[in-house]
Amino acid sequence: MTITVTHISILCIIGIVQLVCNTDGFLEAIFSKNIHYQNLIPSHGGFYLVERLDISLVECVSLCVLIRLECVGVFYNQHLKTCDLMSNPGNVELLLKTQSGSEYFSENLCEIGWYHFNNNCYFWSLKSMTWENARVSCLQKAAHLAEIESEPENTWIIPKFKPSECNSPWNECTFWIGGNGFGMEGLFVWSSDDRPLDFTNWSPVEPNSYSADDNCFAVVNPGGEWVDFEPEIETDSKHNSGSTTPFQFPWSR
Repeated sequence: MTITVTHISILCIIGIVQLVCNTDGFLEAIFSKNIHYQNLIPSHGGFYLVERLDISLVECVSLCVLIRLECVGVFYNQHLKTCDLMSNPGNVELLLKTQSGSEYFSENLCEIGWYHFNNNCYFWSLKSMTWENARVSCLQKAAHLAEIESEPENTWIIPKFKPSECNSPWNECTFWIGGNGFGMEGLFVWSSDDRPLDFTNWSPVEPNSYSADDNCFAVVNPGGEWVDFEPEIETDSKHNSGSTTPFQFPWSR
């Protein structure tokens, strides 16, 4: 089922202030049923922006469109006529419980907390770890370390997943991606299926194999250029013991 909210006058039905109703132009959004959340809702309401009773699905979606930057979708129960506008939980695990008749509608058909680009879903992990541990963590989520295969994807992913503290030194601004050179010297592949690289964004001095173990891809911000690093570099963040650089990572599926 797909709902298209096209005209701002729809919003006037639910008591939006007159100034909004008189605005020239249109709000347009396509919300579809998200298959990941049939008969499920969050186990607590901490992520809800707005909760409404006795409201239609169109009115519920219209509310979300009005505050689009904050609202990532709506949980709507057709039986109870309840509407819960969902905020982005970020990296907090979303716990769910069963509720008969509940459905989730969103523009982004990925799971909540994941980002959509070009038929892929991406998640940004705040956990810092070695490249191999990051790779395994992605596999446990039925995903893989992000593999940047085109200029548009690179342009999208670099600012989207730039670490929040990205000033200086550079090691605050680095994250793993899925390329490796564990095979033949100088031959780099994507780790999910060992296919060769059709696109790269190497730093001008990379790949340089500074050490014999520089076999794993990382992205260094703020410029977003690629480098090769040792796979065993770990975090020195407050949550884990380690020795050198804190590396976060996006994964995709």
